[in-house]
Amino acid sequence: MSPFEKGYKAFLEGVAEDGNPFPKFLQPYSHQFWLAGWRRAKKEA
Repeated sequence: MSPFEKGYKAFLEGVAEDGNPFPKFLQPYSHQFWLAGWRRAKKEA
């Protein structure tokens, strides 16, 4: 599962936006895509 899909799923499960499991400085791309997925799910909700 990609970081985008994980972020999307996290929103559906009720995880807060700051619940990102990817460290911003160690995995910036994964962090960014997780946020993108989370925000997409929020937008579609």
